[in-house]
Amino acid sequence: MVNVHEEDGRVIIEPVRATPLKLEDLVAGITDLNQHEEIDFGQSVGDESL
Repeated sequence: MVNVHEEDGRVIIEPVRATPLKLEDLVAGITDLNQHEEIDFGQSVGDESL
């Protein structure tokens, strides 16, 4: 999203900065209804399993 406004006869377009997310707030929103099962993406092909 962007914020559009006029300043000294000029049109200013600026990105809207969202409030930073906190992990603890996101985790607090996890419920039995919105939590899914583990998803298997197959065998590791790089260093992602370290």
